[in-house]
Amino acid sequence: MSTFPLYEVVEVNQALHPISVAVGAFTGAGVNCSGFDRAMVIVNVGDISTGGGIDCEIKQSDATDGTFAAISGAAMTEITDTTGDNTCVIIDFPIVAATPWIKIYGTVGTAVTLAGGSAILYHGSRLNPPTQGAGETVVV
Repeated sequence: MSTFPLYEVVEVNQALHPISVAVGAFTGAGVNCSGFDRAMVIVNVGDISTGGGIDCEIKQSDATDGTFAAISGAAMTEITDTTGDNTCVIIDFPIVAATPWIKIYGTVGTAVTLAGGSAILYHGSRLNPPTQGAGETVVV
């Protein structure tokens, strides 16, 4: 059986620093997806206080400080304290070369919610291995 470290063919970036939001909108960090064909964003939802909920969508732009527009279909269904806190949601979508910057945009309603997220970039024309956005890579 042949094995290879996955980090040699994907790039991992923190797209949403761990947060605690009482109510309102939040925006994640910009991730440059240049040289990749697809991205998989994993939104980690922690504890949601009673009556709370969270929803997120992915938006794209041509620059980190540009105007971000929604990517059709790249949104999660709202998660509430009764439908499944302490879970993760995967949003997988193609990267448009002209608008390679992505951000997570979300809203928390009513009560405190904990969340964080990562973007895994894959399938691309860049040379392997990619430069990792992860703080540490441990391979056993």
